[in-house]
Amino acid sequence: MAQEDEYGESMIQVLELLWGSGYMAPGGEQNVLNLFKGFHLKGKKILDLGCGLGGPACFLAESHGARVTGIDIESNLIRLSKERAAYKGVEDKANFILVEPGNLNFPNEEFDYVMSIGGLTQIEDKGQTYKEILRVLKNGGCFTSYEWLKSPAEISQDMLYFFEVEGLTYSLQSIEEQRKALGEMGFEQIEQTNASTWYKKKAREEYENIQGALNKKVIEIMGQAKTEHYIEDWRSMLVVLEKDELLSCYTKAFKLS
Repeated sequence: MAQEDEYGESMIQVLELLWGSGYMAPGGEQNVLNLFKGFHLKGKKILDLGCGLGGPACFLAESHGARVTGIDIESNLIRLSKERAAYKGVEDKANFILVEPGNLNFPNEEFDYVMSIGGLTQIEDKGQTYKEILRVLKNGGCFTSYEWLKSPAEISQDMLYFFEVEGLTYSLQSIEEQRKALGEMGFEQIEQTNASTWYKKKAREEYENIQGALNKKVIEIMGQAKTEHYIEDWRSMLVVLEKDELLSCYTKAFKLS
C-alpha cells in the first residue's frame, strides 16, 4: 500500500518560510551542527532517518564532506530532496531513498553516524527502531537526534487538542523513557540535552510572525482558512510548550560494544 503523504505542498512552503529552505524543523544549519558538535565528518557515512526536504543531508555533504544517505516514507519529500541535491551539486555525496515503514534495509555496521531531526517522533515502536539503528551503526558510532518528547505526566487534554489541530501522527516518549529504551537496546554513554527553553522562545517568535510579518505571505500560500487553522495550530503548541508538556531534546547515544 502506498504511503499517504502527511506533508502537502502548502505546508512545506510555510515550514521553509519559517525555518529556511530545505528544513522541516527549527534551527536550520545550527541545529544540524548541534547534532554533530565535536565529531569529524569528512568522508564519514551518515544515515539520515526521516530526511524530509534534504536540507540537513545536503548541508553535511556540501560543507563537511560527509557521505549521507537520507531515507523517508513520503515520495514527495524524496523527490524534493533529490532535486535539492542536484541543485547543490552534491548528488555524489547525498543519496535519498524512498522506504516503507519498518526495519532498515541496510547491512550491519554500515554507518558511522545515524541522525534524526524529528524523524522518530511519529514512530510508535521506538524500541525496534533503536535496535535497528544500533545494528547499522559501526562499533564506536553514534546515534544523534533532535526530537519532540513529552513530560512524564499523562497526556493532557491540551496535548490531545494540539495533536488534533496539528493533524499529524505523534508517538512521544518522555526523556526518561527515551534513555531507558536506548539503554535496553544496547546503547552506551547516552547524553540528553533538554532544548525546550530555546524552542519556547523560538516558537513564540514563529507564532507572532505568522500573525504579523509573514501573515500576508502565508495567506498567499495557504489561503485564509488554512492560515487561520495554522495560527491555531501554533497557539495550541505554545500552550503545551509553555506548560513543559511538549519538550524538545538533543540526544547522543553510542555503540561501544
